[in-house]
Amino acid sequence: METMHDLLPKWKIEEYDEYQNLKREAEKRFKEAKDDYEHFPFEARDSLLVAVPLTKKEEVVRGAKMEVIGLEMQKAKEELVKINSPFKEKDKMTLVVNYRNYYRLFKENKIKLALIEAGTDIEEGNKKVEKKDLLFAVDKLSSELKLMEKEMILYGLDKQEVIRD
Repeated sequence: METMHDLLPKWKIEEYDEYQNLKREAEKRFKEAKDDYEHFPFEARDSLLVAVPLTKKEEVVRGAKMEVIGLEMQKAKEELVKINSPFKEKDKMTLVVNYRNYYRLFKENKIKLALIEAGTDIEEGNKKVEKKDLLFAVDKLSSELKLMEKEMILYGLDKQEVIRD
């Protein structure tokens, strides 16, 4: 008895086999995408959704999650462009110079803060330096340094080497 494969011309069989392969591949990619979506880290606190009707909460969470995924994709794209940019070396050197300067300011302000806490009065430009101003500067510089350190990792720069040079 003849099968369906025997009755069809060879080119039709090849087209059908190709269609089946593409269909299996698409199903596999869909399953992987679904798994990625379901396991994507996302926090949805009930306190943020209090005003949203119960029937719409899942829709709001799904929409927000997709937006966050889109932002992560955009961030990755921007980082790829940055590390492959023709201006990469200039950007790296600017980052190194800025990091060193911010690090020096951070250390200087930490020393001044320690002196003030030890009871020493410090004046700059005939004005007494206040502890609160130094705390603000130290916090601000610390945050900026942490952001720069993340960018240095992107460029493959080591914090200790940048400071040491």
